[in-house]
Amino acid sequence: MNNIVVKPWGREYLAYRNVEVAIWVLEIEKGKATSLHCHPKKNTAMIVLQGEIELSFIRDVAPHRLF
Repeated sequence: MNNIVVKPWGREYLAYRNVEVAIWVLEIEKGKATSLHCHPKKNTAMIVLQGEIELSFIRDVAPHRLF
C-alpha cells in the first residue's frame, strides 16, 4: 500500500489495513505540529520510533512527553 499523504507538518502513509485495524505511519518534521483531531469511536496507540513528541489529550491539562 503506497498511500502517501503530504501534510504541512510532514507526511503520513497507510502501512497496513484489514477489517479490524489500520496502521498509519506519521513522519512529523522537527518543530512542526499536527492539527488537533479526535476519533471518539477508535482506539489509538502512539509509538515513537525516533526523537520525542509532546502529546496532549482533550480531557488532560498537561502535555505528555514521549521518547
